[in-house]
Amino acid sequence: MPLALGWVATRAWVLLSGFGLIFYPESEFLFSDVRLYDWWAGNIADSFFPINDPMWQYPPLAAVVFLAGYLLAGNTVGFVFLATVADLAIFLLLVRAGREQENSTPAFIWMLTPLIMGPIILGRFDVFVTLAAVAALLYVGQARKFGIAIAIGTLLKVWPVLLLLATPKGSAMKVITWFAGTFAAGSLLLSLWWSESFSFIGGQRSRGLQIESVGALPYQLWNAGPGNVSSAFQFGAIEVVASGTSIVSLVITLVGLALLGTLFFWRVTGRLNSANPADIALLAVLISIVTSRVLSPQYMVWVFG
Repeated sequence: MPLALGWVATRAWVLLSGFGLIFYPESEFLFSDVRLYDWWAGNIADSFFPINDPMWQYPPLAAVVFLAGYLLAGNTVGFVFLATVADLAIFLLLVRAGREQENSTPAFIWMLTPLIMGPIILGRFDVFVTLAAVAALLYVGQARKFGIAIAIGTLLKVWPVLLLLATPKGSAMKVITWFAGTFAAGSLLLSLWWSESFSFIGGQRSRGLQIESVGALPYQLWNAGPGNVSSAFQFGAIEVVASGTSIVSLVITLVGLALLGTLFFWRVTGRLNSANPADIALLAVLISIVTSRVLSPQYMVWVFG
């Protein structure tokens, strides 16, 4: 009961803050992305897909979520309602798992997440992807459910594919089969609905160094000191506009690939057989976040999940 009351209280605070009913610094930006989601969804409802929109950086299943929120109720309400449902689903999954394992810490941490990272948790798309990731890890011992959940998460946003590194020993072929089959079937259905639904992949190559990324830290320090570093709003984010950013982006990307490659090598050689699958998944996600040229505060939802 205390956990449930805590979830209700914290989410009430999130909603009241996001809709501007109580004070929160710069609260107008908490749900600002939802207006963009609704704009995309309105166009999609009229069969106009964001094919050449540089701000569209999502796999095709994301469009289904945006459209569902828009059709349920426009003006951010529909999306935020669905985000709250996804958030509640994560909480209930963790509560149930906690009862089975006699450990309420995961549910307690998730309940506190908005107090740590702010009300932005329900104003961004990432909570839906995190639901798929949490479900996958809770069913890590069941190859079919584990593979399907990762595939659904990957069709929403690419990063859940990293959870394949957490596959238990002896079930890799089954997990990969279920993942590949679900991903292929989902991709086919979404492509029939939207023929260029994977066009976002091409846009990823053009993205620059986002100001929140670890790679942008030297530029931020230089800008805070004697230098003057420019930035510009591009591809749905504020990016550093300065010499050397392409080299920095390449270096941190190569570092990330090297670290993930090392993690994969340790996995296949059995060095991590005694490790908790959730710990392996968390490490993979942290590597991808720290070495990405794109980083946003809402990515912390992945970490807490």
